[in-house]
Amino acid sequence: MLLSDAEAYLQRTTERYPLSLRITAEGCVLVPSQSGVLGAFGALFAAAGDLASRGIWSRMKMCKNTSCHAGFFDKTRNSSGLYCSPACSSQAAQRAYRSRLKSEKIA
Repeated sequence: MLLSDAEAYLQRTTERYPLSLRITAEGCVLVPSQSGVLGAFGALFAAAGDLASRGIWSRMKMCKNTSCHAGFFDKTRNSSGLYCSPACSSQAAQRAYRSRLKSEKIA
């Protein structure tokens, strides 16, 4: 999927979950206009918009462990995090090690 296709799909999807601007003494935030499941999806889009407006959306990542794929916020200094936890990192390293051993035995 091309980036432009993904952006168009996201644009169409967000139209289903409208947001409202709530202005208070502390500032303004986007809140879902609906309740229930539709409101939950709206809240996710509002959170994504908040992260994007603060310039930290690029730190939201998916875990590279093939058995996990959980979303996580990358807290590393250089934004190089690949795994959601040390456990997932360890599992991926163990999987790579076993794969290397297996390929050495075959060769």
